[in-house]
Amino acid sequence: MIDLDFETLHALGLTPLIATRAAQLAASPPGTRLARVIESQRDCFMLHDGRAERQARALPRLVQHLQATAQALTIGDWVAVQEDAHGQAWILERVDPVTQLARRANDGR
Repeated sequence: MIDLDFETLHALGLTPLIATRAAQLAASPPGTRLARVIESQRDCFMLHDGRAERQARALPRLVQHLQATAQALTIGDWVAVQEDAHGQAWILERVDPVTQLARRANDGR
């Protein structure tokens, strides 16, 4: 189950709907926390968990899944993050967003 402190994360924009969606993520290992993406640079992301900022990388399987569905991690996304034995933070899953901004492609799609 994901560890989340609603009061702390509320300052970052956590809503009851997002908290419910986060709780419904697939079986998350112990120690998994909820955080928000605040910066994105290629394969590195800066996350904020309501207390501190932390640099993290996304698991390759998550990146592949998002690419297969024409999506990507971006600023504002809520993610499940866990630290490995070496202290590196890894993004395990993305909470489905409530809203999405989209731009038209050159071909009008």
